[in-house]
Amino acid sequence: MVKGILITEDDTINLNNINITDTKFIIIRAGYTSYGKNKEKYKDSKFDEYYSNALKKTHNVLIYYESCATSVSEAREEANYFLKLINDKIINYPLCVLINDDHNTVIYSKISQKELTKDELTCVINEFCKVIIENGYDIFILSSSTWFKNLFDIEKLNSKTVSMEIDDSSMYRYININNHMDDKIQIVLNEKCAFNRVYDTIKIAKKLILKKLKKVFKSKK
Repeated sequence: MVKGILITEDDTINLNNINITDTKFIIIRAGYTSYGKNKEKYKDSKFDEYYSNALKKTHNVLIYYESCATSVSEAREEANYFLKLINDKIINYPLCVLINDDHNTVIYSKISQKELTKDELTCVINEFCKVIIENGYDIFILSSSTWFKNLFDIEKLNSKTVSMEIDDSSMYRYININNHMDDKIQIVLNEKCAFNRVYDTIKIAKKLILKKLKKVFKSKK
C-alpha cells in the first residue's frame, strides 16, 4: 500500500514533519469553486507554499481542483481556470478533479452535483477531463466509492480518465487509483473532522455576507 496525504489551505500541516518513507504521495489543492450563487473560482491560498515545500520532500506531488460545476459550460470554465493555476508547475503525475459537491441548496446555489442525473454528472465530468486531456495532461477523478457506484456512469466516463475511489469505511479515506491495469495504488488521505466541516461552511457564509455588505455600501454612495 502506498500512502499519501491530501492538503488544502484549511489544513495546518508542517510538511517538514512528514515521514516520506511512509508517505509516498502529497496531493495539493490548486483551487476550488465556491458554493455561492455566482460560483466564483478561487486559488487555494496555500497552493504555492505547499507545492514548493512538497517538492522538497518528494517528486510524487499531485495537484487537484475541487469542482462545483453542474453544467458542461461550468466544467469547461473550471478546467481552463485549473490549467492557469498549474501553468508554471512541474507536473509528474496526472492532474486530479474532486467531484463530491452536495452543498446546501437552500443557502447557496440552487443545484449541487449530487442532484444531477447520472447522465448529466457524467457529461460534466467528461467535459472537465476533455479540456485537461486536450492540453496534454492525464487526469484522475477523485470521489467517494458511493458516488462512483450510484452517481457516475462508469462506462461512459472518458476513456483516458483514471478514476480514484475514496473508501470512507475507516477513519482514514483510502483512494484506489484504477489505472486499468492489474495493480491498484492505495493512498491514505487526511479525514477532516466535523469541526473543520462546520468551519468550512462558516467561512463560505462569511464571504457571501461580506460581498453583500460591500454591494449595500456601494449602493448608498
